[in-house]
Parts: sequence; C-alpha cells; structure tokens
Amino acid sequence: QEQTAAVLKPDPEDRNVSPHEMADYVNNETGQSALSRTNGDLDLLRRLISSGYPVVVELGLDPTGEYRWMGWYGHYLLVVAYDDQSEQFWVYDSWFGTSLVPGENANADGRQISYDELDNYWRQFSRNYIVLFDPSLRADVNEIIGPAMNDETMWRAALSRAQDEI
Repeated sequence: QEQTAAVLKPDPEDRNVSPHEMADYVNNETGQSALSRTNGDLDLLRRLISSGYPVVVELGLDPTGEYRWMGWYGHYLLVVAYDDQSEQFWVYDSWFGTSLVPGENANADGRQISYDELDNYWRQFSRNYIVLFDPSLRADVNEIIGPAMNDETMWRAALSRAQDEI
C-alpha cells in the first residue's frame, strides 16, 4: 500500500480506492495485467485460483472491538487458495494480516474464511473482483471468465442476480 498510495490515494483523507483504479494501476505502472469485473461467483473464484491466477475481491467489513467506531466500509482480500471439503478460502488481508487482529500475522499460509462468509460480504459490493495475470495469458483468463468478459452481458447478469437476491 505504501508503494501505490501516491498514485491510488494522493489525498490521504480519501479512504476509497475502486477496483478499476487498482486494475488501472497494475496495467499502467507494472509489467503485469489486471481485469476488474463484477458479478463473480465462488465457482469462478475457484477456477481462477486453480489456474494460478490471484484474485482480489471487494467486500463489506464491519470492524469489531476497538475498531467498531470506524463503522461499515469496503475492504479487499487477496484470495490465494481454497478447499472444497472444508468450504474455506485462504486469503491475505492488508489490514488484518492473517489473523482477525489488525496487523497481526498468525499464519504464513493466509487466513481462512468460509465460502458462505466470503460470499455474504462479497455480495455487498456486487461481487467485484480483480484478476491478476501475465499479459501473455490474457486469452486464458478471458476463456475462464467467459461470456462475462462482455460488459453488457456482465452488467445484465449482475442486475438480474441482485434483483433475485433482493
């Protein structure tokens, strides 16, 4: 975060960075590529991860304990692994580290979060995600994402899903 803040958050009072801003940073400031999409699902996350692509998800967060004063806000997790048997993802978190205590890293393998918990909080941001990849692998990423690579298809499906869930 310290390395990217000058570009992504030039105003230190601005607590928000959107997925497309992060993807633009990757695409313009690094040798890697990123796609920002919406209306992801757990199956897509598992397909991307099993194909070796890191995925950042945007979700809602209600801090507890001494951080409750902050109230609900958006947060990002880097999803790095999953286990269908235990229905858990492993994530890295820039604030909570790999524990539930901010800044504490309890496990180098990441923090576990259940499929249901991730999806519940991910839903609060229309299941936005950023997939990161080497530019030479764009066709593979496009194939995994499938029809949702078309913006109109993606947004119509997101609207329909949101209406169904309401």
